[in-house]
Amino acid sequence: MKKSMESKLKVSIITPFHNVPREMFENSFNSVINQTYGLENLEYIIVIHNCSDDYREMVLTMT
Repeated sequence: MKKSMESKLKVSIITPFHNVPREMFENSFNSVINQTYGLENLEYIIVIHNCSDDYREMVLTMT
């Protein structure tokens, strides 16, 4: 692949969370954020289901 084409590639990551412990949620989130691919090339979609309301607030403060 040509270098100019590689720099335009985007990756979407979708992570569903269903009633998971907070530590697992934070570890997963941090793992994606710390990728070396470059945040400008990532679309990170977090789906929270049946978790306490503070998870939403946590995502808003982490981004």
